[in-house]
Amino acid sequence: MSLREWWRVALIRERAHFAMLAVCVWPPLGACAPSSQTDPQVAPGDEGSASPTVEVPAASADAHDVITLPIAENTTDLLEGVPNVAVRGDSVFVNDQLVADVRPIMEGGRLRRVDGLFQKLKSMRDEWKHRNPGRVFPGVILHRFDQDLSAVVVKSVFQTAAYAGYPNGSFAVRMPDNPGRVARLPANALVPGPPRSTESSPPTPEKTLFVDLETPQEFILKWKQGADVVRTVKVPHKAAFFRLAGYEYDYVRLPKLAEAVVAEWSAHGSHRTADDQVFDQAVVHVTNEEPYKLIVAIIDAVCEPKRDYHFEGPMRKVPAFNVIFALAANSSRMRSGQPKATGRIAPTKIQAIVRDGYGVFRKCYEAGLARDPNLEGRVTVRFVIGRDGKVIASKEQDPTLPDDEVVQCVVEGFKTLVFPAPEGGIVTVVYPIMFSPER
Repeated sequence: MSLREWWRVALIRERAHFAMLAVCVWPPLGACAPSSQTDPQVAPGDEGSASPTVEVPAASADAHDVITLPIAENTTDLLEGVPNVAVRGDSVFVNDQLVADVRPIMEGGRLRRVDGLFQKLKSMRDEWKHRNPGRVFPGVILHRFDQDLSAVVVKSVFQTAAYAGYPNGSFAVRMPDNPGRVARLPANALVPGPPRSTESSPPTPEKTLFVDLETPQEFILKWKQGADVVRTVKVPHKAAFFRLAGYEYDYVRLPKLAEAVVAEWSAHGSHRTADDQVFDQAVVHVTNEEPYKLIVAIIDAVCEPKRDYHFEGPMRKVPAFNVIFALAANSSRMRSGQPKATGRIAPTKIQAIVRDGYGVFRKCYEAGLARDPNLEGRVTVRFVIGRDGKVIASKEQDPTLPDDEVVQCVVEGFKTLVFPAPEGGIVTVVYPIMFSPER
């Protein structure tokens, strides 16, 4: 059944005092909604329709049999006529056309623009604007990623699409009650907008909920109003894994996080009435090493609280938060630098395994904090991975952390790590970790 879509442009101001542009679909078919900090103008958009249920065989991971989509519960229907970006292996496709590869991102472990994708999407946007003069470009796009793809690739593709004019993103996912059905989980990107006029008084910022995976064991929920933190809540990172009949992979749920987000919005959310067209904002941060399925699980948990909404149609329940998927991760007690490897193991794999060992390093640091509550600094470890993947040697390299016991404890901790067997012989890695107390 077709429905009328309206496109709304809203300015979301960050504490850096420059505008961020978020383009949203109206009526909101998911978490996309404007910030309350502006008086958005409404322009009519295309006639659109929610796409029919998409069914795929149970034995197939995707229509192309190469992408295993993650599963989410708080989803909405797909839209027709929306560009599809897919990463299959190390190749990037737009509507099934090969446009770029992400091998350099996978191997380097660093965020970067995907040039072929940017050029393709920009040309599509320019063509749409040429055919639709005077109309507001919707900037809506659907991303298809394998559930085990690293966040550094997901972020690079997601933000490249945003800078090309498609900040209103959605992630293609499956539904647990009907795994053959492909739905979408909406999430917006932030892109720089025009600078704010210095002649006008800045609006009073509303509270925004920041959801950070602070450590492998803990989420931090922070309500911020501008640059001020007004409330902080710690939530255990306790994942629940489920397996559906006929499928050979698990999906991830974060019930503790979902419960905490529901409680936070119930107590501190600002927009509740059905006729309020403004939604509360939530910003999700993850590090570059996390798998895509965890990103989906976090956004799914943030979409758990629901509110009544009424806009040119029947009353319905919609996610209470407009979710923004942020490019950078917030700082934490331990921050990894970029490892330098001389052999053949991708830095992203090295980072993931070192991150799994943070529990060992944290014990070293907490022992130092007991002696000096203000202890902070960098520990850089040079270690060698043998042919069987075990660490055969490790030593410190110009540490700035002023506690020799902590430094040696961290160096010894690296010897407990086990990596994939490298190709082409041994691998030498230089790996820095920053330690700082929570304040």
